[in-house]
Order: sequence, then structure tokens, then C-alpha cells
Amino acid sequence: MPVPNSATLQWAQRVLEGLNATPTATNMKLASGWIVAEHGWAWNGSGNNPLNTTWKLPGSTNFNNLGNGEGVQNYPSIQEGLQATIDTLTQQSPSFSTLVEGLRNADYNLFFSAQGMQELDTWGTAGPYCKSVVDSVTGIPTQYLHAAGQAGAGATVEAGPILQRFFSDINTGANDLANLLGLNQFIKPGANTKSIIVGAGVAALILWLIAEGADNA
Repeated sequence: MPVPNSATLQWAQRVLEGLNATPTATNMKLASGWIVAEHGWAWNGSGNNPLNTTWKLPGSTNFNNLGNGEGVQNYPSIQEGLQATIDTLTQQSPSFSTLVEGLRNADYNLFFSAQGMQELDTWGTAGPYCKSVVDSVTGIPTQYLHAAGQAGAGATVEAGPILQRFFSDINTGANDLANLLGLNQFIKPGANTKSIIVGAGVAALILWLIAEGADNA
């Protein structure tokens, strides 16, 4: 299944951040799929208008003619295109609040709810078609995801120096405790000392609780 190109993914990330949404695997799929539904898979970012809004700003020009002087706009910069997109999503009447909340909350079901589908139709993106495109999107690269745990199955997240030092200190402390209690003679070389110490501590706590229960019986 296709993966959106870098221009589409960058714009999806910008739109989400413009809505104060943290880019996750789910809402990046929603946003990038919506952009693909508007532009196709090969869009290179031309026009700086990811969702084909007609919101006019100083310096923008008509890409096409939809009648009554209205048309999808070309914007002279990324900043203006992003502003127009966010303004359309949040200030336009009728409202697109269901789509916005679906993106902000990374809620696929809300985005494609009956109200969400109606808002997509109002926007000009046929709801069922948009859903089919979004469903075909897969493999959002991890560099576009900001939320921990959203990198996808099999992704590896390296611990930072502080976290690495924290685990190192735990390991050192566990080994010191094992030496103090004389447990090292019972630990096989290469065994996970932390797991052994924690397991022993849990077992001791359980035994203590059982003893306390017996005393109170």
C-alpha cells in the first residue's frame, strides 16, 4: 500500500500543528490521506494549498474558477497557505468542527462519523472517497510522529542520556544490594540482576502480606 510523499507528509504535520494537535500515527494518516484525496499521490506542494481551500489572502491568486469569482487559491508562501487552511477549518461557516476534533484527538471514528462525512462533502472532498484513500495510507515514517508510543510496531526509540543513566544507576544499586545480601553466589553469570532483585522483593512483600493476614485472623 502507498506511503504519502514527503511534501504531503510535511504539510500534514504542519496542518496538525497549526490545529494544536500532536502528530500521531492516526492523525497523520487522516491528514495526509485527506491531502492525497485532494491532490493525488504525486503532489509536490505547489500552490501551498494542501486541502485546496478557497480562502483568500492578500497575494493569493485563483488556481481555478468555481464561479462568482471564487476559486481554489495559490498562496505565495507556506506560512500563508497554512494560515488559510487553518482559518478555513476553524473559522468557516458552516463549521468543520468534527473534522478538526477528529484530527486534534487522533480519532478516526469521529473524523469519519456521519457528521464528519457531511463536513467532508461540504468541504468538497467526497467523504467515501476520502475514507478509501485514508484507509490505503500506511507506514507513516517515524520522523513525522511526535507522540511517544506512536511510532508503530517494531519501531525502536533510543533512551536519552538521562534515562540511560537512570537505568545504569538501578543496575548498580541492584548489584550492590545483591552483594550486601550475599545473593551473587546464587545468580548465574549474565543473569538480569535487576529482574532477580525486583522479583525477590515482590516475593518478600507477598510473604509479608500473607503473614500479616494470618496474624490478624
